[in-house]
Amino acid sequence: MPDSSPAPNPLRQWTRRVLVMLLAIVIGFAVLYGAALYFLQRQLSFPSPGPYQVIELAGYPTAQRIDYDTPDGRQAAFYLPPANGGGEDGVPETLWVAFNGNASLALWWVDVIEDAPNDNAAWLLVDYPGYGFSEGGPSREGVIRNGREAYVALARHLGAEPEALEKDLNVLGYSMGSAAALEFATRHNVQSVLLMAPYTSLMDMAKTTVVPPYHLLLRDRFDNRARLAELAQQDPAPAVTIIHGTADNIIPVAMGEELAGSYPSDRMTFIPIENVDHNFLAEAAKPHIHDAVSTASKRYRQP
Repeated sequence: MPDSSPAPNPLRQWTRRVLVMLLAIVIGFAVLYGAALYFLQRQLSFPSPGPYQVIELAGYPTAQRIDYDTPDGRQAAFYLPPANGGGEDGVPETLWVAFNGNASLALWWVDVIEDAPNDNAAWLLVDYPGYGFSEGGPSREGVIRNGREAYVALARHLGAEPEALEKDLNVLGYSMGSAAALEFATRHNVQSVLLMAPYTSLMDMAKTTVVPPYHLLLRDRFDNRARLAELAQQDPAPAVTIIHGTADNIIPVAMGEELAGSYPSDRMTFIPIENVDHNFLAEAAKPHIHDAVSTASKRYRQP
């Protein structure tokens, strides 16, 4: 019986092969892009400025290096003693723990805080894994761990128990450091929290920078909204000050406003700095930082 099926159409077959090839290329590119985004995102999320230079360290003669070990390797933070020398036991009456932003180092805080009018205040400046003298690579777990272990190492350096440093314990964080500050605050008895240019969550930031659904590949899920909600449940809730530039071109001021609106109003101070973008906020906000540092914990401390 003769074959009555139609003869193959060469053009249709060629078109089908081309479409299959194009589909394979698109799928392959999407997979490769997702894999690169997943494995390289920490280099993008935590751009390290590199190690300290010898000439740079010479500008901070009062900073005491605090070394400690974590699973990431040898870590280093810095301690600035209070101008009044501290109490009789050498423990400062007030301690601020500061967390820097991306592409910056802990000692860079000195230029912002050195003139703060509070002789009682000491400072613990925390670097992240892979930043400054600290080994390893940054991650949410590593950032949280460095805050915790630097604090314990400081207590050991002062010959005190960690609890002795909680007489008036406060945190300061800028940009990504605002997330580190809030993670620290939920794990310690802090009096006040000062956040500069905070985002609501790193997931919210990912949604604005990568094409959906790639934001779901985010590995380090800092959530400032959730951490603030935890702090609000404390009795009393710590005082929180948020400073944000209205022209911030990296973290929208709307995120700072949302966080401020989510916290008890009698414990929250929101300070917008007009026409200032992200990278110039620290310098522009210096007077407000000094005011918050010198008065926040005293203003809200319970009798």
